Amino acid sequence: MDDNKKVSVIVPVYNAQSYLEECIESIIGQTYEKIELILIDDGSKDHSPAICDQYAEKDDRIKVYHTKNAGAAHARNIGLSKATGDYIIFVDSDDFIAKETIEKCVAKLRESQAGLLIFNLCEMTDGKNREKILFHCEEREFDGSQVDYLRKLCLASESETAADVLCLAGICCKMYKAQLVKEKRFHEKLKLGEDWCFICDLLKDVKKAVYIRDVMYFRRVVHHSLSNTDTIRYIKRRLRFTNVMIEGQKQDMDDDTLNRFCFNGYCMIVTKLFGDSSIGYFRKRKIIRLYCEKLKFNYDFQKIDYRCENRNYTIIRFLVKKKWYLVLTFANYIIRKKNRYYKTKKERGNR
Repeated sequence: MDDNKKVSVIVPVYNAQSYLEECIESIIGQTYEKIELILIDDGSKDHSPAICDQYAEKDDRIKVYHTKNAGAAHARNIGLSKATGDYIIFVDSDDFIAKETIEKCVAKLRESQAGLLIFNLCEMTDGKNREKILFHCEEREFDGSQVDYLRKLCLASESETAADVLCLAGICCKMYKAQLVKEKRFHEKLKLGEDWCFICDLLKDVKKAVYIRDVMYFRRVVHHSLSNTDTIRYIKRRLRFTNVMIEGQKQDMDDDTLNRFCFNGYCMIVTKLFGDSSIGYFRKRKIIRLYCEKLKFNYDFQKIDYRCENRNYTIIRFLVKKKWYLVLTFANYIIRKKNRYYKTKKERGNR
């Protein structure tokens, strides 16, 4: 393998003191040593800036940039403008990567002459690890119309928690040729889905992509309780993201794929709304109506096949499609109770 190729690792940092050292150590401890680690402190209020500076003093491969808080998209854009590597990889500051990640990615990209490499991730939630596997073959190459298939899969997966979306729409479990992404930028006005828009836009320019089955990215999932304000804010952000995605993809994407993309988003906001007991029923109906009115796409959800592999999600998609919102509220309650019961039963069995 040609070790002369430099890899730029871009890490946006915001209030990540609890996990930042583990993240940095996983990068500077890579078996592939010719890297530059670009840490962008996005106006952190904890000890993250000091941690970044301390590591930069010890390792000249590390560059630190301190900015006012403007969001992860802005921080990543700074990273792209400062990167000097032949390849680029993104890591979030509360996550980490396996020790041989960069070495394996560089080797496979050079061997395949692809512009994009995709690998798998492991979600870490409440001490439990769950691997997200995109394809179950050891490796796979995509070119021409097969890259279009990846873009459709990224846009219109049956579930936004599926590996299709987590491994495809997320920017972190990938390595990119720098010439492919260096001039691209994240949408800084979006507070949700900016990485998803970035990837779907990028896939328009990819001539060849390669996938390997290795699980090399470890993503930490932290659950936060939702308040009334959080739910409304999420829906507003979701609407803006959906419309930006539609505008960016409608010129060369079929209506059926965009219709499924809109339906998936609609399922998300309806499920979120009817899971929030602090918002009244009739206000929920009004919010849904306004959301649909403001969608910049002539959708037809009656054409959607609600069935999918996940039985619980199939039930939810069916009820959302039929607009049986009161039944949906009850179904959500039953599904949560059932999941909680099996989780408790499993934990007791492991003792």
